[in-house]
Amino acid sequence: MTQRIDWPFKLALLACLAVGVSIVAWLLGHGAALFIAAALWALWFYECLLVASALQPLSVQRTLPMRTMASSDICVRLDIQRQGWLPIMWLRPHDDWEGALALHSQRTPVRSLMLWRRSAVWSYTLLNVPRGVHRVSEVSIEMADAFGFVSVRRRLPLAAEIIVHPKALDLPGCLPMPRHVMAGSRGSGFRRAEWGAVGGIDPYRQGDPLARVHWPASLRQGTLYTKSFDPPADRTWLFVPYWTSGGAMEDDASFELVMTLTATALREAGRIGAHVSLALPNRVVMTLGRYDSGLSGADPAVALLDALARCTRQDEAVDLQALLSHVPGESAAILLLGTAIASRQAAWLGSYAGRLHLAMASAAQGNSDVQDAVAWLAERGAQVCWIHEPRDLTLLAKGDVHGHRA
Repeated sequence: MTQRIDWPFKLALLACLAVGVSIVAWLLGHGAALFIAAALWALWFYECLLVASALQPLSVQRTLPMRTMASSDICVRLDIQRQGWLPIMWLRPHDDWEGALALHSQRTPVRSLMLWRRSAVWSYTLLNVPRGVHRVSEVSIEMADAFGFVSVRRRLPLAAEIIVHPKALDLPGCLPMPRHVMAGSRGSGFRRAEWGAVGGIDPYRQGDPLARVHWPASLRQGTLYTKSFDPPADRTWLFVPYWTSGGAMEDDASFELVMTLTATALREAGRIGAHVSLALPNRVVMTLGRYDSGLSGADPAVALLDALARCTRQDEAVDLQALLSHVPGESAAILLLGTAIASRQAAWLGSYAGRLHLAMASAAQGNSDVQDAVAWLAERGAQVCWIHEPRDLTLLAKGDVHGHRA
């Protein structure tokens, strides 16, 4: 526990002033001078009581959520209770957040703990909290007098952290379908067992097979609609959020876009009940089996989202060469969501292009090296799409790689 120690100097200064005025008043014997001296001594005694009340033991409890989603507002409550018998006047707490939340405004009122009121609750709201792990190590409590002359600031250790998950959008159908389904199932037809459940309807496009026409909806609307299928639930997925460690080809917005895309894909995997593995930096692969979208404390999905929240641009990039040697399953689909990719990484992915779905942040679209690597993978059968916003992930799922904005 630490405190600001300028109050001893101010009390000593006030005492010296009161002594000086008292001596002058005694020598002059003037009533007004005696009154001023008495007022100064009363003020000094008042300030001494203020310091004594500020230094008495305090109990502080902080209430805040352990986890939340990016761009949410967080309400923090501080319950302060005095342990001594002296009242505390004009008290205001302030949490000392680290990192991005250090600049957030904390509007807390000034309150008093009088003789009949031993505790009070302060609350403030942090607006639009960014993704990450945000820590607070201590709380500052400032107590001042009515004149602003003497104040005491105490710092009490009270550590806590909030894990802010990347924002997961609700985008049904954002996971790509099996390749023979995306091709329209022409020729030999399609095997219904390899399709997922019907997730919705889409307007009919030229080349869509008649077997996919949703006749009840088409009759109601007066135009043709086709069935939109979810990916099969028993399909194995490998999600790879990929970025270069502080690379010049990416920025914070692209990095956060990759985090949002990954969380959105995980949410969709939870909706259809798919098997999911997630590749993370430092050769960590979290295999969750059948993904459960619940967010209870025992759910492994919480650990997965926590890991995404802890990722930073400075983390070492995923080692694709080592990762691809342990791809789970012969038919596991690979969804790579990246900020940039070079020809070297593309060469490692080339032999997996038939089951590779590549979503690349549009900020790297102007980089010729990235464009060449993406085009090379597309020539070998990979499904690729430039992502401007998270909702563009559905274009990749539909195979509409040219449907995004230029």
